[in-house]
Amino acid sequence: MATHGTGASYEALVKELEEVFFALQSAESMGANVTSAAHDLNHALALMESGSEQDLMEAASIIQQVNSSIPGLTAEGETARRMSTAGLATTLAVLAVAAALVYLFMPRLVWRIWARGRRDWKVSAQ
Repeated sequence: MATHGTGASYEALVKELEEVFFALQSAESMGANVTSAAHDLNHALALMESGSEQDLMEAASIIQQVNSSIPGLTAEGETARRMSTAGLATTLAVLAVAAALVYLFMPRLVWRIWARGRRDWKVSAQ
């Protein structure tokens, strides 16, 4: 690790970055799309590695922005998960109804098609 002029603030920033990263990881496990936020954290980490005071302040600002966006991302993830569950339930219900209709009407349909296909046949007893 490179030495930085503001060691204490750098170390505090690293700790804050780790906390935000773990919170972001938790949001992702709840179904949130965290790609943009993770990209922002990577940018903040790159700024921190440069070591200048201005870059550290910008990195701190980015980390705070990502941290404040996590509750919204988590809510979006939960909504997406609910919608996915609702979509799955709807698909299963439609498949169940289709299976019931096939079970009820397929034998009649098959016999009707079979009978129409053979209606011109003549049966003779020998």
